[in-house]
Amino acid sequence: MIENKVEQSGLIQLDPFQEIQKFPVLYFDIATLFGDSPFLREKDFRAELKTLNIEFADNKCVGLFCSADIILPKWAFMLCVSHFSSIGIQSVVLSKNDGLEDKWRAIRSFFDYQQFYDQRIIIKGCSKFNDQEFLSDFARELTNKAANIMFGEACSAVPINKKRKV
Repeated sequence: MIENKVEQSGLIQLDPFQEIQKFPVLYFDIATLFGDSPFLREKDFRAELKTLNIEFADNKCVGLFCSADIILPKWAFMLCVSHFSSIGIQSVVLSKNDGLEDKWRAIRSFFDYQQFYDQRIIIKGCSKFNDQEFLSDFARELTNKAANIMFGEACSAVPINKKRKV
């Protein structure tokens, strides 16, 4: 009979790609709020934002981007983020590519690091997503929570941090 020693060891293997897939992110193109105008008018933009049906964003983080090839005033995204925040919806500004790095930026404030308190963690090295910013965020946030943090695979993990016993 083959024994799974990793499973028996109590190690928790975290796959960054799998963790990111757990969170729904809704990508919203603010260009849809411009109407037919080739440039952004504050009054019209505010009116469109106020009439936006926000039911689409329930229990999701909204990733804001603009597909229009126009010069946007700096306040456009600020106004959107402020509007969503005022009605209890988390939103972040993303690039046009909606890649995994952007998705991580969108969900990072939702991630529950407390679930790993005093646990032994291996952050999977052979994942579809190994963004340096993500891995660094994970290490920083887990440092004072997890008992051990390692990176790689169970057969060859690199120790990152071991919480001191008080």
